[in-house]
Amino acid sequence: MISAPIGIIHIFSAAEICNNCVTLGISVSHLAADIYMYKNIMGLKKRTDESVMRFNELSGEIKDLELQMTANSELQKQIANYVKTREICVEYRKSGYSKKFRAQHESEIMIHQTAKKHFDQLGLTKLPQVKLLREQYAELLAQKRKAYAEYKQAREEMKELYNVKSNVSQLLNIDERNDSPTLTKTR
Repeated sequence: MISAPIGIIHIFSAAEICNNCVTLGISVSHLAADIYMYKNIMGLKKRTDESVMRFNELSGEIKDLELQMTANSELQKQIANYVKTREICVEYRKSGYSKKFRAQHESEIMIHQTAKKHFDQLGLTKLPQVKLLREQYAELLAQKRKAYAEYKQAREEMKELYNVKSNVSQLLNIDERNDSPTLTKTR
């Protein structure tokens, strides 16, 4: 069996290709079929690569949305904690930072300080309205659901293209590393 990488053909003229085919015992029609198949394989590889890129983009987009949703949710939680414990901290301040008062309300004071620390880390001087945060969260959730629907579709397309590519590679004995089929001598 005589084989040559298909990429070599591009450096020869049509007449040289025909002469070489005759010399090698390869029919010109078989060569044309191999070239056509090679172009289709390269198209399949391109479609597979594009599908993988789209899948990865959507995956990253979903992760970003989830991070934003988590941050939003944490901010809402800290605002609620701050509001619940504010009165206790005001009383603690009025008591002159009494050790006895602190011992009685240690957990509430710690929760309040944790919330304030969270706001300081975010650089917030004024707390956002919880209603606005909930609206933002709902919007992020809608975006995530839309992106996830596209993600599932892209994943199915990617899996299908990988299966087709794998099957074609096995049938045509293509080396997966360089994706180049070989021309074979016909008898």
